Amino acid sequence: MVPTHHRNAGGPTIQIPTGRQAPLPTERPHNPPRHHEPPSSCVETLRLSLQTAGFPPEVADIAVDARRQSTVKTYDSRLHRYYVWAGDNAADPVEASVDQVAAFLLELFREGKQISTIRNYRSAIAAVHSGFSDGSSVGTNPVLRQVLRGMFHRRPPRRRLAPSWALHEVLTTLAGSPYEPLHNAPLDKLTHKTLFLIAAASARRRSCLHALTLQRGFTRFEPGGVRLLPDPHFLPKNQSVTFTPNEIFLPSLSQASSIAEDKRWCPVRALKWYIERTKQLRTSDRLFILPRSPYTPASKDTISRWMADLIRAHTQPGEPVRAHDVRGHATSRAWFRGVPLEDSICDKFRGHMRSKEIISIETNPTPRAFVQICCNVVDITFEWW
Repeated sequence: MVPTHHRNAGGPTIQIPTGRQAPLPTERPHNPPRHHEPPSSCVETLRLSLQTAGFPPEVADIAVDARRQSTVKTYDSRLHRYYVWAGDNAADPVEASVDQVAAFLLELFREGKQISTIRNYRSAIAAVHSGFSDGSSVGTNPVLRQVLRGMFHRRPPRRRLAPSWALHEVLTTLAGSPYEPLHNAPLDKLTHKTLFLIAAASARRRSCLHALTLQRGFTRFEPGGVRLLPDPHFLPKNQSVTFTPNEIFLPSLSQASSIAEDKRWCPVRALKWYIERTKQLRTSDRLFILPRSPYTPASKDTISRWMADLIRAHTQPGEPVRAHDVRGHATSRAWFRGVPLEDSICDKFRGHMRSKEIISIETNPTPRAFVQICCNVVDITFEWW
């Protein structure tokens, strides 16, 4: 066997016998990623993870309820996409490396998704990921944070102009045929009018409107108006351990105006008519029901569609319509008329303040009495409304 001589500059001669290769450094055995089926629910994944970590089943059951059902539904959708991607890219979704998670987020970015959506994907992944070898998690890893910050700089959030529709135009429509007089109004028109007036006067989310109920003790008419509470099983989006939204109180327009015609915009009057008209048709205690047989409770999507249909007739062609804009109009009017943020009727500004939802004030002649209902303050002075 003839040795081969290798000389390092400035160092001794190294002899490596021919026919033999220099020993290679020891490598970690390569373990192919385990195949994971997309979870049917992230709740089950979290429960199994907690039980595997040694927590009693009762503790695991309570811990998985820390996330609201709406969050669980969103996470399930995000994780299904993530697990499919992991299967296509030979990655273990539970133990994926930093670069693999970053590659998935980058794919979402290349598809044109907004940074808020990508962050939501990251939160969903963090709920099932076991963490990285350096002790960081999907939510705290500095590299992933830099990636998301770079995405934010390259694609800043989109700004949306204030809605082009005017509240006074919708109210004018509701004051005429086929919505008035109420005793001649078709049930679907009465339903839509009652919903819109309550939504605008209370400025509550569609989820809260959907949860309004006629159960005893949850709807109470009083001399000055009506008090409403949602179903006791309903958990508002902005409710937390330290904050509970107030009940809804809608004062009667007779408390704000002596003009007879203003009664057409009174949510209390419309609600009384609506309850009386649907009394014999109901199969549920939910306030809003479908205006046709079998008169089942209206879904949240249906409630949104009813409000959007009323708005759409007063928007520019192609203008996006959102039922949520009703809430923005109502709270903006209350705020611009001088109502303190802490006194806002919908608790929008407390515990869950979002300044971006305060839209520009309109200078259109919205019925003054209805604006006063929206402000929920009977002694406010209107100068030019």
